[in-house]
Amino acid sequence: YGLQGGEERQIALEQALRDLVRQRQQRHDSTLDYHLSVTLSDVSLPQRLAVAVYRITQEALTNVMRHAGATRVDIEVRINQSEGTLSLSVIDNGRGLVGDASLSAAASAAPGIGLAGIRERVLANQGWISIEAAQPHGLSLRAVFPLNAAAEDAIRVQARDLARSAAIPMPS
Repeated sequence: YGLQGGEERQIALEQALRDLVRQRQQRHDSTLDYHLSVTLSDVSLPQRLAVAVYRITQEALTNVMRHAGATRVDIEVRINQSEGTLSLSVIDNGRGLVGDASLSAAASAAPGIGLAGIRERVLANQGWISIEAAQPHGLSLRAVFPLNAAAEDAIRVQARDLARSAAIPMPS
């Protein structure tokens, strides 16, 4: 999927995501309107993070195609240099989660490994994830990954605060 080799990781990730979207449009669903925005600056990404972002995007798009009944999906990947983070968002205008289920409920209740696999990839990269209803309808998946130790600490605190306020069990 274009993420191997010694070239700059951010260029490989951007091209791999563009190829993924183009393939989905051509092979699977030309009625779904895809919008991709990638802003990676000059930051060199670790290979494992580039692969995780690609795979999360791939699974999120598969979920949109299979379950959402959406007509549009927006994918954004960007670096926030001041925060030292990479963020990924996949937002569709489809059905959303049934009954406004939370991420933990949706991930554990899903018959496949889609949302649970996404969550595991985010956590394996010390990231933070939010999956919730998009307005006026649809689903919003947002993941934030640290690019340095300070950002990793900030994301850990943010995830802990969210877990306390939402009564979502923290992973051990």
